[in-house]
Amino acid sequence: MPVKSAQSSSVRDRTQEFLGVAERLKKSLSSENVASSGSGSKPEVQQRSAVAVQSEFNKRASKIGFGIHQTSQKLAKLAKLAKRTSVFDDPTTEIQELTAVIKQDITALNSACSRPSAPL
Repeated sequence: MPVKSAQSSSVRDRTQEFLGVAERLKKSLSSENVASSGSGSKPEVQQRSAVAVQSEFNKRASKIGFGIHQTSQKLAKLAKLAKRTSVFDDPTTEIQELTAVIKQDITALNSACSRPSAPL
């Protein structure tokens, strides 16, 4: 659609060139989408797998942190028992039992930290 005028001599109609480039780009993008949809599931699966692994790690770390918190509370109770001195109310048995429980908790926490798949 060239326009005939004195000023239009410097203007070129490049509509067909533009349409050709747009068509090539459209074909290029559609072929990339087809190729990526066939093999694109692998990165998506890997990404989901990585998220699942991270989520599992976070759950385990949370459980370990909670175990540490509970053990520290037991240690605080043990410290109070050890400081308490009474002739009539001897906490020796309770101290021994609590010490044994704390040792078991610490052993379980150590094994949970050293083996990532160990149950808590």
